[in-house]
Amino acid sequence: MPLLLQPLHNQTISSSHNPKPKSPSPHPPLLLRFRPSDRQIAQHLNTLGIRASPSSSSESLHWMLSVVNYFESKGFSNIHFPRLFHLCPQMFSSADLNRTIAPVFSFLISELGASTEHLDLGSGFWRAWVFLTRNPLGFADDFRLFFDSEENNLRPKFEYLLYEMGGSVEEVKRFPQYFGFCLKKRIVPRHLHLKQRNIRPSLKWMLMPGDKVLWQVEIELLEQLGYDFAILSFLS
Repeated sequence: MPLLLQPLHNQTISSSHNPKPKSPSPHPPLLLRFRPSDRQIAQHLNTLGIRASPSSSSESLHWMLSVVNYFESKGFSNIHFPRLFHLCPQMFSSADLNRTIAPVFSFLISELGASTEHLDLGSGFWRAWVFLTRNPLGFADDFRLFFDSEENNLRPKFEYLLYEMGGSVEEVKRFPQYFGFCLKKRIVPRHLHLKQRNIRPSLKWMLMPGDKVLWQVEIELLEQLGYDFAILSFLS
């Protein structure tokens, strides 16, 4: 009898040390089924430096949370959110994620060669990204109009800068407001006028002054003082 019990005993010990794998539960973990309350979402947003009130609509709070999740999926961390909210609070309230934030982010990565590492608070990519998200029409409040078609806005301006003006990505990083000016009414006419005079100033100088200043005063200064001196004096 002992000889028969010994194998059974060993088998019992062996099975206890090597249990059979359990079949997956038909129910997902509790964490995945948990839906935070509006108050919890508001508290979470406030800890990130994003002002949110529990009295806000549930739709608004979940929208703000979706924007946060999008940034996190792109490599942003908690330290970025207070600065983001300070510079551009409308991104967390009225922005259309698929028509504003995402297209700008995609454009900077695909066309300007930016990466998450480049989007630190002091970089030119960061300034360009914040400006394009906040003021894509130059100085307009309803920036959603700008992204109705990326092909009709960002890309043509960028390609004109590269292929017609002989510009570079570095110029866009120094002066992201370039994308806020109208291509047909401002960028092209001024570029062609200056090109006839064999003048290639900075984007800031070419686009920022009013017509009277540009055509009369600073053109004369460029011609009288010389291109290099005028650049140092007036175009920085």
